[in-house]
Amino acid sequence: MKQITRETLDRLLGKELFTNVGQPLPDSVVGVDSWELAAKKTTKRVYRDIRFRAQNLLTSTLCQVAREEYQEWNNLVDEFKGYVKVTAQVQRLELSAELSKVIKDTLYWDLIHIGLETDYSEYVPPGFFSRLLPWYEQGHFPCGWQGTYPAGKLFVY
Repeated sequence: MKQITRETLDRLLGKELFTNVGQPLPDSVVGVDSWELAAKKTTKRVYRDIRFRAQNLLTSTLCQVAREEYQEWNNLVDEFKGYVKVTAQVQRLELSAELSKVIKDTLYWDLIHIGLETDYSEYVPPGFFSRLLPWYEQGHFPCGWQGTYPAGKLFVY
């Protein structure tokens, strides 16, 4: 893991996340008003597909432009999996077990992919997951997409 990536993840993991959920948002996003709705938006097929396509775009582009670095993908993912700890951040929200799992899994996936986009940014311009980073930094939870990506708007709680 590169230093810039470690610093990015540490900045997020070292602060209390979700401190501004439910607060007013700019018109550039669509606000949701509850953890239940945020979890529902997160698990919608359209949003899951966008996230998978973003990962696939990163891996396929990386494979084309930096094949040697791409060979380290699985090792880097394993490193991030060991580094990114989100359970405590979600537990303090005191949600139901089902909601907690959805939020924790989404946060975990997003932070790992923010890390991957950051680590590989010298080969592939940061994409979808890096667009989520400012929302997490501002204490929100990015949770879905309205419209056809990349047009449309992010749902944010």
